[in-house]
Amino acid sequence: MRIVLTLIAIILFINGYTQKIDPTVTISRSDSILLQNFWSTFKAAVTKEKKAQLLTICEFPFYCTPCLNDTNIKSNNQATIKVTKELFLRSVYKMFFEKPIQKKVLEVPDFTPTLNIRNKQDGFVLIYTIVAPSDHWEGQQGMITLKKINGKYKITGIDTIP
Repeated sequence: MRIVLTLIAIILFINGYTQKIDPTVTISRSDSILLQNFWSTFKAAVTKEKKAQLLTICEFPFYCTPCLNDTNIKSNNQATIKVTKELFLRSVYKMFFEKPIQKKVLEVPDFTPTLNIRNKQDGFVLIYTIVAPSDHWEGQQGMITLKKINGKYKITGIDTIP
């Protein structure tokens, strides 16, 4: 019985340790300035529909789940699309000019820090609504991942939840 209780205690300790998230993760002053710069460029590019400006805040290649809906892309039943600069310029840029992201740029940006497996902050996500929740469905959210690259925040991925 003692062995069983010891094993349960060890399992609970390991589980608690691995799922611990540091609640003190904050945005530094320098990151705050870089995110403001990103947001200014992003908002201007989306509202004015400037694909060349969007190009400057993306790191290629990046993976994109909502891009599977693009009828110009042959997906071969993949779970995501690897977006190259050429593919972005051909058709992917258009998703930034659609209603969900157009609505997002009218809001105050809410950058959520992301944590790596060592529980260290390593970027941010910007979440936007693709389909609003209803009585019958939890809806669908888009998630734009940002990483700091050469002193600037850039888009490094786009996913959907769920």
